[in-house]
Amino acid sequence: MDLKTALDILHLDAEPTLDQAKRAYRTLAKQYHPDVMGQEAFGETDAEEKMKDINLAFRHLAPLLKLSSPVNKEPQKKPGGPGTPEKNIRK
Repeated sequence: MDLKTALDILHLDAEPTLDQAKRAYRTLAKQYHPDVMGQEAFGETDAEEKMKDINLAFRHLAPLLKLSSPVNKEPQKKPGGPGTPEKNIRK
């Protein structure tokens, strides 16, 4: 499954965050779950297929979004920042 297909299935924009993907997954899972939908509205086999697509799309996106999450990136430390003692420099 390619990225564009996964984004389309989960109804996400081009650069979603991990939280947006989780929220979209949970919303669609509640909407299309075979136990919730039943056979009357959507058809049990259609609901199962839709859930398989939703699960596959989220499994494809989640690792990519975890890697690009700003939480996983180390902040760049600047030398001589606040809290660093200044050196006595003679002019």
